[in-house]
Amino acid sequence: MKRDLEHEILPMCQQFGMALCPWEVVGAGRLQTKKMIEKRKAQGENIRGLHGSTVLELTEAEQRMSDALEKVADELKTQGQGDFSITAVAIAYVMHKARYCYPIIGGRKVEHLLDNAKALEIKLSDEQMKFLEEVIPTHVPFPWDFIGKDPHETGGSTFLQSSTAHLKWQTNGKPI
Repeated sequence: MKRDLEHEILPMCQQFGMALCPWEVVGAGRLQTKKMIEKRKAQGENIRGLHGSTVLELTEAEQRMSDALEKVADELKTQGQGDFSITAVAIAYVMHKARYCYPIIGGRKVEHLLDNAKALEIKLSDEQMKFLEEVIPTHVPFPWDFIGKDPHETGGSTFLQSSTAHLKWQTNGKPI
C-alpha cells in the first residue's frame, strides 16, 4: 500500500542491476477479505495492529486494497491460473514491479508460508497491475511531478521534456 520507493529507489536499483527486498508486502497482515474478517471475529480473534496491538476494523484504504486484491484473485481463478489468496496476489504484485525483487515475508503459521509460496505461480497482466496501482495512487514527489515520467509509459513527452533537451529513456527489463 506504500509505494513511495517507486520514484527513486526502484529506478536506481533497475539502473544498476540491484536487487530489491521490500518488507510488509502483505500489509503486516492487515490485508483481509470480509470473509476472513468474519471468520476471525467468529473465532474471537482481532486484526493485528501496530506493535502487537489489536484493532477491530480495517482502515478504508486497507479495505479498498483488500477488495481489489480479491477481485484480481477471482480473475486469476476464472482464467484458470489457480485459486490464490489475496496475500499471494499482493506478493506477486510486488515481485512484478522489478526484475530482481525478493519480498521479505513472514507468517505466524505454516499455512501462511505455504500460501505465500503460491505467489511464485501467479502471472499478473499489465491491466491487473494497473488496476491494483490505481486503488491507492502514490504521490509523485518533486522533481518527478515537474519533469514527468518516461514518455514511452505515458504516451508522450511533457512540455518541459520536449522544449528543453533531447531525453533518451532507457527501457528496463521485465521481472523474472
